[in-house]
Amino acid sequence: MTYDPYDRYPACVDALMFAGDLRSPINCVIRNVSEGGALLALDRPVQLPKRIYLTLSKGAQVLECEVRWRSSNRLFGVRFSPNNSPEARRALVETCAFSRPVPRVKGGAGSRAS
Repeated sequence: MTYDPYDRYPACVDALMFAGDLRSPINCVIRNVSEGGALLALDRPVQLPKRIYLTLSKGAQVLECEVRWRSSNRLFGVRFSPNNSPEARRALVETCAFSRPVPRVKGGAGSRAS
């Protein structure tokens, strides 16, 4: 399947995120994903720092992320750091994404500037 790097794809994949100390994982669910970032859902409110690390399981590839927005401390939008390789970001999309992208809403938060 060919992925548009700007499209968001629905997902429902268990993941782990780590804050700065990388010692205490926080369980989360990737709800949608693109090569630029992801929507993460938590089952309990959590205060996160601006920079977190995301992985699908212990020992798997770890992606550095920047928290861009939060809603009620349970939903977080993250942007993948440019320090992550394009291949690592694409691999996450291919692993997590359902087959069709989330429809874009013109002028909405998920649309890209022309």
